[in-house]
Amino acid sequence: MKVVKKKSIGKQTVYDIGVRSDDHNFITEHGLVASNCFNAAHSYAYSLLGYWECWLKTYYPLEFMTALMTHEDDLDKLSSYISESRSMGLDVRGPDINKSGRGFTIHNDVLHFGFESIKGLGKTAAYYIVKARHKVPYKNFMDFMARVNRRKVTSIKVEQLALAGAFDNMGYDRGELLRTVKDVVKYYKDIDDYHEKLKRYNEREALRTKIIAEGGSLAKARALKEPVLPVRPEIQATDNVMINLKTLEGEKSVLGCYMTLHPTDFVQQTNDTDRIVDICMPKQTGKLNGVVCRIKEIETKKARRRMAFLEIEDQTGRADVVVFPNTWAKLKTKPVLHDFVRVMYEAEDPGSTPKKLIAKKLRMIQVM
Repeated sequence: MKVVKKKSIGKQTVYDIGVRSDDHNFITEHGLVASNCFNAAHSYAYSLLGYWECWLKTYYPLEFMTALMTHEDDLDKLSSYISESRSMGLDVRGPDINKSGRGFTIHNDVLHFGFESIKGLGKTAAYYIVKARHKVPYKNFMDFMARVNRRKVTSIKVEQLALAGAFDNMGYDRGELLRTVKDVVKYYKDIDDYHEKLKRYNEREALRTKIIAEGGSLAKARALKEPVLPVRPEIQATDNVMINLKTLEGEKSVLGCYMTLHPTDFVQQTNDTDRIVDICMPKQTGKLNGVVCRIKEIETKKARRRMAFLEIEDQTGRADVVVFPNTWAKLKTKPVLHDFVRVMYEAEDPGSTPKKLIAKKLRMIQVM
């Protein structure tokens, strides 16, 4: 059903479905009042959709999560979906210039980050990257730059791809790409100018040759200088792409989450260190390392003491941590966003997403 015409009739009295009155009611052909028929239909539709989604998530989790993330624009929600996917045992990887599509895509049971979800890249650039690749993978970075529409995929867009790690599987260091992108873009612009100048030069030389052959004079003609071929910049690929904390922060800035590695991978783990995904029992206790991704400090109403709510994450998921006043007061230096913390916890609600924990002890971790 669709609206084909509408007009204003001013202010009128309106009624809820099912309300009896002398001049207005909704009666079925059986004489029954249509009470709450809209609410019932609405509830039924939602319950049916919920059932379908639960069935798909249970029996086709990879396909379900791929579709879910493809249609999500909020990077924070996207990050939580990726964490949930990994906790379900799905292999989720960052964008790949030869495997990713405009949305999230599946290759050999691996879910690849979609180009359109890279912050700052945009749908237009994503479209032209996939269009230029078509069925022939890009051979290397220079091949990518030669084939893609550089008016649509500008140097800034290429930098976003580099930060996201889209060229990692080609063996290019992200920092090296960021340093040379503008030189490569300039090189291809100079190449275009070179071919244009070369065309004019050849036309001029052909005309000169014709004039001389016909016995004409070129005494007053201005000679054109032959254009010089621009020097092609060299970008070396390596067998092992180095990833450090700075690299990961750049990655998170454009993807909204850590994909390649997680900062906690750089923290020395001990045998008694748990992962968030392993917390599954109420009242479970243990220790875990995490990165602070959200923080909210408040003052209690009665005692006027400071406490905090943290959201932390490791390589397996996220958890909400309540830090009560006594624990918070013991911290000489309070954590801020992106700090590393070690939490001695008690699980309050491990079945929720993110999991709910209570901090018994909290300390900062220094990572070099």
